[in-house]
Amino acid sequence: METEVEETRFQLTAPSKTQIKEKIRFDDPRFHLHIIHKTESRSQRPVIHSTKKERLAFYRIFTSTTSKNDVMPSQHTNVNNFLWFYTLNVFFKTIPHSFVHYFISAYAPEEHMFITKMVPISHGIKYLFAMAGLLDLLICVDMLVLLLHYTISGLLLKNPWNRCPEPNSYWDEFSNVTIHCLHITDFADMFENRSYHVHGYSYILDAENHFQVSQIEYYRLHVYHAEYIRDFTLFIIIWASMTLFHHFCKLPFIWKIVYYDQWVIIFVDIITYLYMILAMYGKKPPQVAYIDVGEEPHSSGIFSPDLDLLSESITAPPIVHILTSRSSQEIDPSLDSTVMVLSNAILYIFRGLHSLKVKAHCEALLHTEIPINHFNQHQWFYFFPIFWSQFYLGDIFSNIYFLLNLVLEYLVIMITYLCVVECIIYEWPIIKRWMCMILLGLAGVAMFIFTTVDDRIVFWTYGKGLATLLETIFLYVFYPVGRLVDDYTFHYGRAPTRLRLLSMRLVPVYYLFKFYIMIDSVFDVMAVDELGQQMPHYYWSWGIMVLPIVGGIIYITYKYLVVYRMTWNYIFRPKAKWGPQDFSERQLRKQFDSRYEVDSQSNGRPIWTTP
Repeated sequence: METEVEETRFQLTAPSKTQIKEKIRFDDPRFHLHIIHKTESRSQRPVIHSTKKERLAFYRIFTSTTSKNDVMPSQHTNVNNFLWFYTLNVFFKTIPHSFVHYFISAYAPEEHMFITKMVPISHGIKYLFAMAGLLDLLICVDMLVLLLHYTISGLLLKNPWNRCPEPNSYWDEFSNVTIHCLHITDFADMFENRSYHVHGYSYILDAENHFQVSQIEYYRLHVYHAEYIRDFTLFIIIWASMTLFHHFCKLPFIWKIVYYDQWVIIFVDIITYLYMILAMYGKKPPQVAYIDVGEEPHSSGIFSPDLDLLSESITAPPIVHILTSRSSQEIDPSLDSTVMVLSNAILYIFRGLHSLKVKAHCEALLHTEIPINHFNQHQWFYFFPIFWSQFYLGDIFSNIYFLLNLVLEYLVIMITYLCVVECIIYEWPIIKRWMCMILLGLAGVAMFIFTTVDDRIVFWTYGKGLATLLETIFLYVFYPVGRLVDDYTFHYGRAPTRLRLLSMRLVPVYYLFKFYIMIDSVFDVMAVDELGQQMPHYYWSWGIMVLPIVGGIIYITYKYLVVYRMTWNYIFRPKAKWGPQDFSERQLRKQFDSRYEVDSQSNGRPIWTTP
């Protein structure tokens, strides 16, 4: 009976429960409850005012820019290989490596070239990063020079590539033959029920006469056989403006232009892609005359190197670390890296399929195959003029399209320039910003004067490839993954998943295998394209990129073993200042071991687990 009375007395109705909940405040000192909010240490360096969606737009263009993807456009010969290689790269390299870069942006936001602090023997890699960053800028500026030339010519000369020069038959001093320039309709009529051999950029009519469509002939005369004074002038304008005004990329309006400009271009590409699909819907495939390149059948060896692996590299410069650590938003490595990789992959694959569709559409218009048989052949500059020429007001549309791409590429390269400068001035404090601007300005001009476009592409392949390969080896092998897991567990209070651990352990193995195949294929391509015979230094110039690494190893070994009289073990240990910015937090990290956990305060029993 007393029990029933007790239960009835303490029963609470729904309104009374709500009233109690409303009156309870967790910060009331009577309850002795204190909610501690985890605060993330932000970088003390100047903030780059960009939102997450604006940075995603930048990453998408950085990894899918035409200057990198069309060096050897693999999607034009085999779509399955293109998709298969890219998917493997994403799962075995991009996803785990992006996750680590995002995590280190939160864990050590001050250290942009973090690998040299994590593994001291990698000291020389920071010089390789600076070299690879400069080469990354230069190959993108080479593409920008062509975009600026086409934009200016289209606006001032009213799309000269759609017209043949006067007279339309002339002696070509480069090939020692007579070239006949034809308009699209006349060119297509030449391939009615027949095909021709191809030599260089022209179709062979007979031993003394070659012919070509006006858009490709304009590219051959004004791009392939470059006008040095014109290109050098445009390069100076672009390079000087980036050097002087790159700091404006910290302002929000630059990022908004990048974001909206990119979406306009994506919308145009989607519309044109749907148009090309609908144009062929329900129709028989057009007759396309397949051609021979010289006396040999058209070879697909030019497409075998998987340079897509380099175009998506975020290592040199470390754009993710710089832009993320300098932002004001919270960092979630798992979510942020997944969203970035997914958005990059969607645009990258779409742009590859779109360029493939444009090529097929142009070949249907011309009734013949358009071969891509040269190293670093910028087919983008004659496929799109051919494509836009079929529309009413196509000249205006093509100029607008060139202008939109020019603005977007320029701003993306200028943001990349900012990342290179920030890396240098904070890694070497003795170098001030104005000094760095002078050094980069002079280095860019010197590289443009003393090297060719193909030289810079080859050097970029070696530099970017070696920088990314060595970073993965030092990070996942010498640091190693176990210590990286401890860092993550200490910072976030939870260990990464087993799948994440496995993927991180596979990164150096996969990248080493892919890098060997890529370099071996590049050598094969140079032999097929006769670049190896014309430029023999391409075969050994990779050694230039190795010199900073060897010099750094010698320097650190002498410094630690001879000057400081330390043991070998110290050249593989992280530096004392590596880790969180706060000194006490770094001391706690040194005492932390993720294998030792306490399950509860009631028993205090230690549990040893393997992360």
